[in-house]
Amino acid sequence: MFAAISLLVRMALAAGVLYVCHRFISQGFVPFAAGVAGGFLVLYGIELTRYGRVLVRSR
Repeated sequence: MFAAISLLVRMALAAGVLYVCHRFISQGFVPFAAGVAGGFLVLYGIELTRYGRVLVRSR
């Protein structure tokens, strides 16, 4: 449940930041949006491996 809530909060923050950037700084929007989206996907992947226990050895 924590992972789902944190994912939704981060998606809302990323969408808000992208909206503000597009609204006020439209010239640099594409590189900034690529960085925000890439960072979001990297953190999402890390969270999936941590909370999904993908890298945990079973005995």
